[in-house]
Amino acid sequence: MAMPPFDLSLQELYGCIFECPGLARDVSFKTALGFIQAASALKDAIIHDQPPSFDPAVCPPVLSQDVYEFLAGRLDISAVHAGGLWSALREIIWEHGEGVFAHELFPQFDEVLDKSGRLAGRTIYPPKRTCENPQCSRQRLLRHKAKPTRVSLFTLRNGVSDVWHVHLHCNDCGTEYYCDHSSYKGVRTYYADLPAIVQVATHTFMERDLLEHFLKLSLLSWTSATNAAHIYHNSLSGLGDNPETDARHRLRTEHVWDGFILNALLKDAKERAYVLRVPDTGEQKDRFTDAMRARNRHMQRAGQPEFNHYCTRCTRLYEEETDAGPARRMVDAIVLDGIDMGRPCCGVRHCTNELLRTQDRYCAQHWQLNHLCAITGCTQRAEKDFRTCSNPQHRATEEWWRLHGKGMFTLRKRLQRAQVSHPTDAVEPNAPADEVIEVALREDGTSEAFEAFDNTPENTPENAATYAPPDPLPSTTPSVLPDCPDKPPTGNRSMRATFGRRRTHNEELGTRPCGIICFRETFYGSETTPQVLDLIRKKYTVPGTLPRFCFYDNCCGLYMHSQASGETLHLEMGMPVDVFHWKTKHKKSNDACSIHCNPYTYPELIASDNSWYFNSSIAEQTNVWLGGYHAIIREMSAVLYDFFLDEMIKEKNRLTRQKLVAQNCRPRYRPLPERM
Repeated sequence: MAMPPFDLSLQELYGCIFECPGLARDVSFKTALGFIQAASALKDAIIHDQPPSFDPAVCPPVLSQDVYEFLAGRLDISAVHAGGLWSALREIIWEHGEGVFAHELFPQFDEVLDKSGRLAGRTIYPPKRTCENPQCSRQRLLRHKAKPTRVSLFTLRNGVSDVWHVHLHCNDCGTEYYCDHSSYKGVRTYYADLPAIVQVATHTFMERDLLEHFLKLSLLSWTSATNAAHIYHNSLSGLGDNPETDARHRLRTEHVWDGFILNALLKDAKERAYVLRVPDTGEQKDRFTDAMRARNRHMQRAGQPEFNHYCTRCTRLYEEETDAGPARRMVDAIVLDGIDMGRPCCGVRHCTNELLRTQDRYCAQHWQLNHLCAITGCTQRAEKDFRTCSNPQHRATEEWWRLHGKGMFTLRKRLQRAQVSHPTDAVEPNAPADEVIEVALREDGTSEAFEAFDNTPENTPENAATYAPPDPLPSTTPSVLPDCPDKPPTGNRSMRATFGRRRTHNEELGTRPCGIICFRETFYGSETTPQVLDLIRKKYTVPGTLPRFCFYDNCCGLYMHSQASGETLHLEMGMPVDVFHWKTKHKKSNDACSIHCNPYTYPELIASDNSWYFNSSIAEQTNVWLGGYHAIIREMSAVLYDFFLDEMIKEKNRLTRQKLVAQNCRPRYRPLPERM
C-alpha cells in the first residue's frame, strides 16, 4: 500500500488514535493509514454535502451515516469504528490529505456508487468549491446538480480506469463547474491554473502529464497522434493483450489531437495571461477553431516567444580598432531557408483563403472554377464525371492522368525532398498518396508530369523531364531517389493541366545560428526574393531588432532586388551567402555574388581561430527535424497546420534553450519594447 503523501510522525498518529478509548486496540496500523487515504479521497464529496454556508477550511466534526458506511465497507470495519477514526484523525485528514488518490482501495473498473448515488472512491471533482462568476450575486458553496457520471480516465503512471465525474452547480447564477472549466450561458471558460486532468470528450478525460508525454514523443521522434494512441494501448494502459477490451478504455486518435490542442491553448493562456473561452455548444471538432486562429495570428505577428533571444552562439561581442582607440562591437545573425512542407490550399496561385475541406481543390471564393476544364487556359465547362471538357486532346490528357498511377511521381519527389517520411499510422501505414498535380503532353506524343508551381530550377515546367510511368514502389523505397534526366530536344509541351489539389509552396524559417527558431511563414505560390524581403520587413518592425547579418541561399538575388527596387535593406544588414552554397552554387562574375554576398568580405564573421563564428548551415539541420512531420501534416487543415507547426517549434525552442543553458551559452532576451 502506498504511503499518504504527507509528513506524519508515528507519535502524532498514535497520539490521535489513543485519544479515542478502545480505538488503538481494535484498529490496526494498516487500517488507520487506509482510512486516511480513503477519507482524503472523499474530501470534496464531504465538503459539498455540507450546508451552503459551510466554510471549506473548517473540518466538520461529524460525517453523514452514508459516508461512515462507505468507508467501513471499503476498509472492512464497522461504521462505529469509522466514526471513531474520523473523530481521531479528521484534523490530520483535513490539513494534510489534499489530493490523495487511493488507487489500491478502489477497483480499477466497474466501481459502483454507494446507495446514496453520490459516493465513490475514484472521483473527479471541480477544483472550485465556491462560485467565482463575477456576475454571481452570492458566491456560496457549490452544490451537486446530478449524480456522478462514469467516465474513462487515461493516466501516465496508472493506466486507464473508470472514474466518476462530478460537476457542480451554482444555485444563484446557474454556472456549471467541471474539472477544467466552467460553463455559463453557452460559453466555456477554462480556469487560469493549469488543471491536472482535462476533458477531451464527454466521457473521456486525460492527465496533462500524459499529454505532455505525447508531446515529447512527437517532438523527439515525430510520433503521430494515431501512433501515440497505439503506444498507450500497448504499453501504458495496463490492459495487457486482452482483445475484448471495452471500447471506452481505448484511447482514440481524436482524443490525442483534442488533448494536444487544449493543452497547448491552456499553456498559451497561462503564459500570455489571458482567459481561454470557447463555445460550449456545437461539435467538439469545431470548439477550439477560433481560439487556434487567434493564437496563429499572434504567432504570425509576433513570432515565437524566443523572437528576442540572443546568446553567445548567435551574437558576437568583439573589439575593433578605431581612430579613437578600441571600440566594442556587436554582431548577430539570422539564417533564412525554406522547406517543402505543403498542405492543401486553393488552386488559384497565391490565394491564401482557407479550404472548406482539405479534399477541395478551390476555396469558397473560387469555387466556380471546379466546373471549368482542368486544362490551363481553357474556359469551357467540364463534362459530367470528368475534369475536362469535350475537346479530344483535353480528354486524352485526363485519361493519361487517370492511367498513370495518380501520384507516384509526386510521392517520389516529396520523399526525395523530405529525406525522411514517418507513417502517421504504424499499424495501418497505407496512407493515401498525393495526386499528380499537373500532367502535360508534348508535340511528339510523349508525356511529362511535375508538381505544380514549384519554382526551384530543377522542377520548373520548362525543365521537367520526359516521364515514363514507374513500376509500383516497393515497400523498401529509398528516401533519396535519382534525379530525372535533362529535358530532351523534342520541344516544349503542348498543353498543361491541373487535376489535383495545389499545395502551399514552402515554409520559410528564420533561425538563429544557435538553433533557436524565431519565426515561420507559409509561402503559397513560390519562394521569391520580393517575398523574402517583405517577410524580413514584416517580422522586424520594432526598431533595433533587425539582425546585422542575414544568411540566405539566394542573398545575391535578395541584394540585387533590394538595390533595384529602391529598398534600403541591403544597406541596413549584411547579406552573405552560406559558405557551402557560395563555393558550389553561385557565380563569381557579378558584384553581388563576388563582393556583397561573399562571406569572406565580412571579417567580423570569422573567429580568432580563423573558423566561421556563426553556424550558417543551421537551417539545413533544422529542416531535417521539421521535415520529419511531413507525413503528419500533409492532410491538415490550414488552422491545425499552422497551430501544430508553431507549437512544435515552440517546444523545440524550449529544448534548445535548455541545451544552451547547459553549455553556458547564456541565453537571454533583448530588453526591447513588447511586440504585438
